[in-house]
Amino acid sequence: MVKFVAHDMPKKVTVTARIPAKIPISSRASSQALKIDVKISGSKKGTLSIGRGSVEWWPEYNSVNAHRLPWSKFIDLLTGMPQKRSRRRLKKST
Repeated sequence: MVKFVAHDMPKKVTVTARIPAKIPISSRASSQALKIDVKISGSKKGTLSIGRGSVEWWPEYNSVNAHRLPWSKFIDLLTGMPQKRSRRRLKKST
């Protein structure tokens, strides 16, 4: 299990990933998907499930209706978002 905690944000955000030992690409079993739990200030907000065929967001307390996007739509969604520039400046090479 991998856990990331971001303390520099206004609310404490905890992201926990449950990574199976092996993820077969040819398998469609949801048990083989990468599952990432998202918590804000200790309260679980949902689970992001990344599988072979789609990306799903399962809000907490909702085990029936997921927000599901096939990979092609997910890429279109992210590509259409405005890009932020990094605030860090690159070091000049000498």
